[in-house]
Amino acid sequence: RPAGKRRCTLSAHDFSAACTMNQSLDTGAGSRIVEAIKRQLATHHDIHIDLHCSGLHPDIFFLAAFSSSEPRCTLKIEYPSPQFTEEVLRRNALIPLTIVDAGGPRAVTADELFPDHDDLIRMPGGEVVSRSVHHVVGKVVGNLVFIEPLVGHCSASLYEPQSDLNSPWAPTLTAGCFPEGLPCSLRNMGIDGYPRYDFSATYHGQVERTHILSRVPPGMISHHKSGQTFPIATPELVFIPEGSCHVISLSMDDTGEPRSWYVNINNPVSIGHAQFSWEDWELDIKILPGDDGQYYPLLLDLDEYEDAVLPYSVQEDCCMEIERCISAIYQQQFPFHLSYLLSASMKQIIDSLYK
Repeated sequence: RPAGKRRCTLSAHDFSAACTMNQSLDTGAGSRIVEAIKRQLATHHDIHIDLHCSGLHPDIFFLAAFSSSEPRCTLKIEYPSPQFTEEVLRRNALIPLTIVDAGGPRAVTADELFPDHDDLIRMPGGEVVSRSVHHVVGKVVGNLVFIEPLVGHCSASLYEPQSDLNSPWAPTLTAGCFPEGLPCSLRNMGIDGYPRYDFSATYHGQVERTHILSRVPPGMISHHKSGQTFPIATPELVFIPEGSCHVISLSMDDTGEPRSWYVNINNPVSIGHAQFSWEDWELDIKILPGDDGQYYPLLLDLDEYEDAVLPYSVQEDCCMEIERCISAIYQQQFPFHLSYLLSASMKQIIDSLYK
């Protein structure tokens, strides 16, 4: 603002230099935005920037560092939803570095980011260091780059919200390996093969090669180490894809609306007599809805994964599965799209949980 004039608020869209941040790994984008802000500060007393952050672009650290050093430039962080913000801070979750190319949003790989990025450096242990903010800001997991949220600084939009809820195909429920309505047991085991948790569930059938089960309150969970049992709070759907190294659970609220997704990374599920069992590989992905109706992934439990010291072959498989799941989430593959849940066969299952 010129001296004596009112404060003006600018968004990232006010700077033409910002356009490249969402579309490429052009490593000059961050510094060009900083230069654009400096030019604005030549004629304005101060600048306040609101950035809606659902993902993090590599070059945003230039802006974070500049805002910390320039008292006339302030930033406001707005994550996709209060639930997202709470989960990020409470669980110390990591957000995948993301760009948007011709195929839509995707996670940034370490191979394309390092060693040529102007700001981010990959350390021998996989830590990611930012020169501009002078500290460790993330971690390389497999070939993907995950970053801590820049609390108190800023982030950038992941991509423009997609309002289209039409899926490329309507999932059709078919008969599976067990009769519909059969009570089943789900067993989560440690890498040592000893059981950790047992869950009760009801079998519904298959969508292609994915088994669909449900759990309703009280839906008891048996915790083997403590010897205790406790109920679930809200209905859940469980998706178990054959041959894949993950199990997906979707918790619903009291009205049947999706609340959050939880992707457990594990070895391929073993199917026995009315039982599904797997060995837990410690890493998990939680997917939370934003206020724009889209879903956003967070990587959880990296510390537990590193403490477990899994065999190297398991670590490789685990990291590859993380990459596949993040890609499936961004590409909105089944079941990671609201429209799948609105299909006739899935809606029939969801409705049955509330009868």
